[in-house]
Amino acid sequence: MTLTKLKQVILTLGIFYLIPIILHGQEADLIEYTFDDLPRIQSQEMRHVFVFLTADWCKYCKSVELTSFKNEEVIDQLNKNFYTIIFDIEERLDINLFGREFKYKSTGLNTGVHELAELIGAIDGVLNTPTFLIFDQNLQIIYQYSGFMKTEEVLTLLDSVKRI
Repeated sequence: MTLTKLKQVILTLGIFYLIPIILHGQEADLIEYTFDDLPRIQSQEMRHVFVFLTADWCKYCKSVELTSFKNEEVIDQLNKNFYTIIFDIEERLDINLFGREFKYKSTGLNTGVHELAELIGAIDGVLNTPTFLIFDQNLQIIYQYSGFMKTEEVLTLLDSVKRI
C-alpha cells in the first residue's frame, strides 16, 4: 500500500470514528431546575413539574438516572412539557418555597432527611427512593410512585400526563 493510500485509509477511519463522538456531544441534556426556581419559572410559563427523589446510596436511582434520564425521548418530553427537579432526599440546603422554609432534619449520626422530601414523597408515612412525583400547574400532586421504573414506564407516564 502506498503512503498516499495509507493516509486516505487513516483519514477515512478517523472520520468514521469521529462522527459518533461529535454527534454524541450534540445530544440534548436534561434541563434541571430547583425548588427555589419554581415561583419564577411557573410565573413565566405554567407547566407540570416532574420531581425525582433520589439518594446518593440508591442503586435503583442511579439506574434510572443512567437509563431513563439519558434516553432522548424522555429528555425531549421532560424538557418540552415539564419542569424537572431531581432532588436528593438528604439535601442539607434550606429551601424557601412559597413563604415556607424547609430544612434538613438529622435522624442520627451522619444521617437525615430533608423536610421537603418527607412532605412530598412519603407514601403511608414512609419515604423511599426512588420516588417519582408529578405536580400539576398549581403544584398539586397528581402522581406519586415509589420504586424503580423502566424507561418505557417513564415514557408512558409522561405521555399520560401530557394529555391532562
